[in-house]
Amino acid sequence: MTTSEDTPRAAPAVPDVLFLCTANFYRSRFAHLYFNHLARDTALRADSRGLLVGHYSSLRGLSPMAETVLRQMQVPISAADRRNPLQVTKAEVRTVPRVIAMYQTEHEPMAVRVLGELAARIDYWHVPDVDEAMPTRALLSHCRGEVESLLARLLSDAGEGRKPSHGSSGPRRSA
Repeated sequence: MTTSEDTPRAAPAVPDVLFLCTANFYRSRFAHLYFNHLARDTALRADSRGLLVGHYSSLRGLSPMAETVLRQMQVPISAADRRNPLQVTKAEVRTVPRVIAMYQTEHEPMAVRVLGELAARIDYWHVPDVDEAMPTRALLSHCRGEVESLLARLLSDAGEGRKPSHGSSGPRRSA
């Protein structure tokens, strides 16, 4: 017997939002899965990738910390959601309407190295990694607030008849 938790969600050909972090294991995955949970009754969808996945080849699946917090928030996690981390491609950054990297201080230099001029398409949040002075629960709470605000803006744009486009998530944050 399969449950809704075991049934993979169909991913859109091109998601509306692509979340990036270093290894696509923790922050970006939390943001993408939480976004999709909140947006489940809309046409909006997110996915996630990493900027330097190959440097962290020992990481498999979904971060246990992210999975624990998502489960506590009653976000269903399917087998497909536990996929291995994926490397971002230039083609994805060109085609996804909104690309968000989780932590500007860490990810902007990586994005420039990996994506060149396409790094200019990325909006940056300020969600540091677990090892940077923020306990897991507080970190994910901060990320959770960013995701909720983003979805509210996207739904507001859609309600006003505007097609959400890159940059609608607000200014590139740098402080």
